[in-house]
Amino acid sequence: MLSFSSRDKVYLCAKSIDFRKQVNGLISLTQSILEENPYSQNYFVFINRNKTAIKILHFDGQGYCMLFKKLSKGKFHWPSGEEKKLTLTPTELQILFMSGNFKKAQIQEDWTKAA
Repeated sequence: MLSFSSRDKVYLCAKSIDFRKQVNGLISLTQSILEENPYSQNYFVFINRNKTAIKILHFDGQGYCMLFKKLSKGKFHWPSGEEKKLTLTPTELQILFMSGNFKKAQIQEDWTKAA
């Protein structure tokens, strides 16, 4: 099970990519398509053309981690549209990673005590 902090930022690349790319290629796409700093310690999520696999790139302060998941059946629910990137919450990323539809999930807002 993946565990994220509520402070983590997650960016999803709406366009499918060539999945032959490894860490260096994903770093380049983070800069060129998502226009984000790959050293920011955020999570960057990419999908293959068939929507059956995702790769997550994360810099942990010492080096890059790349997480890969390929579904044995079915497809990931992926947004379509003109946007190059979307921002997800860490909870939405967990739902996506479990091959769920993060757009239709009933997610409670974070609770904070009023001052």
